[in-house]
Amino acid sequence: MNEAEKRQFLRQYLQSRSADREVAIDDAALDGYQPILDRIHLIERENPVFFARMTADPGRSPLLETILNSACNFDEGSPPVLRAIDDARLRMATRELELTTLPGCDYYARETTSPPDAALNDLIVASREKLRPIIESFAPGLNVANNEAVLAKIKEVEGRVKAAAAGSPEKALAEKQLTILQDLNKINRLTLIEIPQEGAPPRQYCVLAEAAAGVTEKVSLVPRGRPDRPDERSVDAQLRRLIAADDVTTLDQYHARRSGRPGPEGDTGFKLSMQAIIKLPKHGEVKEVQREAMALNVSRLLGLDTTDSTMVTHGGRPGLFVPFADIRLLNEVARGKTMQARLGSRGEYSHYSTINSVGAGLQANRFVEDFGNSLGLFYLCSDTDAIGGYNQNKALRGNHLFIFDQVIMADDKLGLDSRMSMQPISFITKHTRHDQGRNRTLIEDSSMDSKFASLMQLKAEQEKLLAYFTRVADGHQRKVIEIQDQLMRRDLDRDVRKGLEAQLKEVRLLRDDAVTLQTKVAERIRKIDDIFPRRDAGVGTELLKNTLVLEKLVNNPKLFAEDKRAYRNPWVNRNENRITNIASQPGGQYLVVTFKSAIPDDMLAMIRRNTHSGHSPIRRSDKEMYILIEDLQRLTESALLPEHHLQLNAATNYLDVRDLQVIQRAYDEGHRTRIIAAVQSYQDEMARLRATGANPREVCRLMSETEATLKGFIDPEKDQGFAMHVLKKFQFEQQRQLQQLMPEEQRTVQLNEAFSAALKLDRVEEFNAVVREAVKHDRLADGVFTAFLQRCMDDEATASAAPSAHFRAIELSRGLQEAATAAIVQLQQPVVREAVVLPVALEPVAPVVAVLREEDELAGVDPLEDQDDMLHREAEIFDESDRVFAQLGAAAVDEHTTEESQQQTVTVGGVG
Repeated sequence: MNEAEKRQFLRQYLQSRSADREVAIDDAALDGYQPILDRIHLIERENPVFFARMTADPGRSPLLETILNSACNFDEGSPPVLRAIDDARLRMATRELELTTLPGCDYYARETTSPPDAALNDLIVASREKLRPIIESFAPGLNVANNEAVLAKIKEVEGRVKAAAAGSPEKALAEKQLTILQDLNKINRLTLIEIPQEGAPPRQYCVLAEAAAGVTEKVSLVPRGRPDRPDERSVDAQLRRLIAADDVTTLDQYHARRSGRPGPEGDTGFKLSMQAIIKLPKHGEVKEVQREAMALNVSRLLGLDTTDSTMVTHGGRPGLFVPFADIRLLNEVARGKTMQARLGSRGEYSHYSTINSVGAGLQANRFVEDFGNSLGLFYLCSDTDAIGGYNQNKALRGNHLFIFDQVIMADDKLGLDSRMSMQPISFITKHTRHDQGRNRTLIEDSSMDSKFASLMQLKAEQEKLLAYFTRVADGHQRKVIEIQDQLMRRDLDRDVRKGLEAQLKEVRLLRDDAVTLQTKVAERIRKIDDIFPRRDAGVGTELLKNTLVLEKLVNNPKLFAEDKRAYRNPWVNRNENRITNIASQPGGQYLVVTFKSAIPDDMLAMIRRNTHSGHSPIRRSDKEMYILIEDLQRLTESALLPEHHLQLNAATNYLDVRDLQVIQRAYDEGHRTRIIAAVQSYQDEMARLRATGANPREVCRLMSETEATLKGFIDPEKDQGFAMHVLKKFQFEQQRQLQQLMPEEQRTVQLNEAFSAALKLDRVEEFNAVVREAVKHDRLADGVFTAFLQRCMDDEATASAAPSAHFRAIELSRGLQEAATAAIVQLQQPVVREAVVLPVALEPVAPVVAVLREEDELAGVDPLEDQDDMLHREAEIFDESDRVFAQLGAAAVDEHTTEESQQQTVTVGGVG
């Protein structure tokens, strides 16, 4: 709801409260009701997800009207006269309505049904007849309408597929036969199911004979669809396409058309695939379904993008209906370290995952939104399988995290630490693959700001969260009383009584579980404060967050994992040296921060150096420091790592060896000494070249050689993180040095913007290579170079604006790599300049009279004629040079051509 829509809503609301419902309310009159508009903004700010849900139709928002009715006090009039607004009632009504409109856990109020569907049966019969002749071509005599016969044939063909050699024609043919038989089985077994919804008409699906992945029992569903309600993925649409496919009469034709593809006239395929599921409790654990339903509601209350879901009764059991959304699983955008499932097992899983870079791997992903706002949910749920061993339990919708398959646990399996990261805390099983919280790093590798805000949100929303659990428990208690009243009747049928008693036991179990979970949630929220250091009253929430950033810096964060994956934010494996106390000082300018262990001198110096503060922090004792509050407030988690920013700072020494000596300790051994020695050698040689006024070509050659040396230290057998980190620093320093080689008027704003764009697309190495060529060949104003800079900026803007920015960025990053290669080749070519003929004014030449002896070497020589001959010869030499350069291209250009060889010396008449 935008501002204009809010004003229009308010106008309609005031008319509905007027004695004269037709009263006209102009903009001037509407301005007198600004306090109500302010409250609408307040509701939106404090409850963004609920506000968006209740104002989805801006022209009709009855829930918002209900909230305003409960809080606004009017006197009668046309329009009514606003007397007062009760903010407490406003917040209470908002909370109550938000809780009321969440999907309920009262599954017994919604039971799935399977009404007869003659039209569906007709489609099944017609589809079966379409497939019959194709199947009879390899399975003559098979009764395609008999489910048992079809299943037996499927089992037989599966055996042939397994027995056939990989890649053989026999295997390919058997696989095609198996596919069409499995499709026939799905069609034969289609049955209609109606799924009740809360406050909406039932949804119609068909049960699909297809196994859904995972350990929980699931019912696979595909939309039923109707001719008057077209849905390309529905049973109705796909079976009609199959029946009408006159060009599908052979097995190969069926296989080619089966999957289809969307086109101008719609989809052309007829492959039935799962579009929703009903999750049922495994091993009779009915609490599991409710725990997932409640976790998804907690996610909604915290404002996260969450899957639709409805708790229903299916086959006499509680189940969770979950329709699929247009999402991309995280395993498409993330990878981690491959781990062995257990000793001696061939099974593998992923752990410590990070979001993939979009290009070469030097730059962390900046196209997927930060996940830190979800930390509170994952901590509160304590679900160690929230991400999954293959990053399959969460997804991206657009560019942000999408929540599904989430459960809130009664056991405390995940705790917090001062990094605002989760830690497995089960005493016995915390190191097992199921309880170690596989790939939780995808959430933890988020900004300190967003993670801290997420935990503070839990504390701020505690009352509402606990009220939700109370609401669930109270709903079940009402059902318990209802069943108990029914059981009081003496005329109950025995089977009915038995069913009621079983349901009573089930509902009591769910009621008690909701109370248990409420207690756990309250405990977990209370424990958040346990991860923070002691502090006095003068240290507020913001300063607390700043000191946690300081703690992270003192613990020496890094930018790369040992296998050279880039972290999205500076990363610390553990905060070994924790802050234990924060004390404000008289005057309010300084804080005294006490650490668990001694603070290294070089770390203090590095913090001062990189924050440009000469006054703080300073040592008070081995474990204590003074820090100015204003210096603390300026700290960011990347303060020590300027190369983590996208912007180049011309005043920063990115290869300060003092910094490298500290940063190396964050990584395991991996040529660290040799890398630092290579950097020192580069700096010494660069200083020498600068001092001697060396040609830019020599400087660029040094850069190329050093880059190759650093890349050679990226050793898969060792920790590759430090080598990658220094290589990234080198790219920043290289760009800074290249700009110093440029004339000042050519150091454009466009150059820095293009550098940031190429960096974001993870092509900074290629960008610097292009700039080197432009500097070497003095082509900074050349159209080839300026077009490349524009290409960088345009591609980054295109990727950032894309609905699925990560995937678009990968495409554009690859294209930018190719564009850089092409630009380098073009910049290495000699510049072809058109000859310019200028008018020459000749001075009159006085005649020369000489008496020549017969032996004189110049006897008979006409100086003017000889000069004319030499000019013609010079022209021929230039023409030949152009021809040779055209043949040899870039290879004919000698990068080390001296200035003297580029000058032309012309001798006329043998006289130099």
